[in-house]
Amino acid sequence: MNVINKRFDLDESKFAGSSTKNNYQHQGENNQQFQFNAGDQLHGSTSNTATISPEHFQPHVDLYPDFQEAAEAYKAEGEVPQSPIHGVTVTEVVPEGIDKKVVPEGIENKGLTLDDFELPENLSQLVMYGEPIPDESTPVHPGRTRQPGKHARSPFTSLYSSGGSTSVGPKFFYLKHPFTSVIGENVDPELTERFTNWLYIRSDKVSRRRKYYFSKKDNQIKPWLDFGCEKIDKKDWFYDLAHPGQVINNTHIDVIMYYLRKRGKYGPNNNTRFTTTDCLFKTKIERIYDKFISSPPEQRYSVVKPEDDVGEYILGYRILANVAWDLVDYVLIPVNLVENFHWLLLVFDIKDRQLYVYDSMVRANRHKTVETLVDKFSIIIPLYLSCTGFYGKRKDINFKSTKAYIEKPVTDPLDIQWMVAEIPQQKEGSVDCGVFVAAFAEYVSLGDLAIPKEDLSDIDQHRRRYGALLWDYATKKQEDGSISESEVTGRLARRKGAPAKNERTRVQRKKK
Repeated sequence: MNVINKRFDLDESKFAGSSTKNNYQHQGENNQQFQFNAGDQLHGSTSNTATISPEHFQPHVDLYPDFQEAAEAYKAEGEVPQSPIHGVTVTEVVPEGIDKKVVPEGIENKGLTLDDFELPENLSQLVMYGEPIPDESTPVHPGRTRQPGKHARSPFTSLYSSGGSTSVGPKFFYLKHPFTSVIGENVDPELTERFTNWLYIRSDKVSRRRKYYFSKKDNQIKPWLDFGCEKIDKKDWFYDLAHPGQVINNTHIDVIMYYLRKRGKYGPNNNTRFTTTDCLFKTKIERIYDKFISSPPEQRYSVVKPEDDVGEYILGYRILANVAWDLVDYVLIPVNLVENFHWLLLVFDIKDRQLYVYDSMVRANRHKTVETLVDKFSIIIPLYLSCTGFYGKRKDINFKSTKAYIEKPVTDPLDIQWMVAEIPQQKEGSVDCGVFVAAFAEYVSLGDLAIPKEDLSDIDQHRRRYGALLWDYATKKQEDGSISESEVTGRLARRKGAPAKNERTRVQRKKK
């Protein structure tokens, strides 16, 4: 026999044999459920009982007369019925009205149970109604919120609550860049001391025979520090930047140039309009130049296209926090001479059509190499300015009145100005050229094309300044649990999306 519990008249065949278990019931509400088959012994729960009345039954199964006759017999004989299954003793019989109820001992206001009656053998289905309890209704499934993998998740973004299912938005860091102090000014001594203590802690325990300054364990930065364009997880990075006599690499220069771009973009007191490139820009120029020179003369200009990488730099795309060149006066370009193990800075003065060369160590045996490289920039940059429509966007450049552009084709090479006497020089044999390039760029970003030599007399002080400012900025952002706002611009947004089909295919083949 199947018992069905429902509120309204429904199709019996649809629900026959089904049963639902409720875990929570309010006192005084009848919501008893049973499940048994014909011929089996009846089982029921004593956690709650149901009041049975004639109107509750389907017309084809009228069981109430049997229930009423049995109850009257118990009352006439004066017997106190006991449930053979659960042992519930009935202490009082209340036969008044149709709604018969019994009050078992120890149970208040409970109804008559099916255990107290003999049911007909041919009973196949009993339909029992009960008011559904609102709190027991099945809730709407909220769905699953997938957490990103550990490699796609920033440690500075609280994307999920402690339960792991509630999504929250990222928190953006309130500082745009670490260069809030002007170069040449003394850094807070307390900040420098904190940075020094962090950098050199436990470094004296490393054996002198080791190649590296830190042990493998002490070298780890967990979680890593986020600089927007670079994520640093090794102390060696700060050691090479801040410690005297160490060589700085492309990542150091790219981080400094990135934050200089942000300062020029968001700084409140910037009188100089400028932007920078990254270290990869030099490689792009060399590739286009080699292709340009190797092409037939009648096809050379077709090599230069606005959708090329160099064109994207000029249009304000390609790198984070970039600004279109038609909106600035100076473009700062760091250059690494790999074959000579040397850094230098190129500054493109747009209005004067000049390319300034900042070299902190001028050598006769290297000058030819530097000159050849600078010539490549002076030839390629005007070609891309022309094909990207740069000059049509500049209101301050008039080809009839602007001195540097009068009677000069836009595709002519740029004029080159070598900055030697106007800038400080590094010591012979030192490897501080990268730090000098960073300092040159910061001075030019303030509008100082000529740099006083005494300002860079103590280059080690500038090393410590860059290390302390960058470390303090990244740790504050980490402690605040924040990330930097997205600096993706223009076409770079598409490049940061899903990989191209050929890239996806290449990855799949590699896995095989």
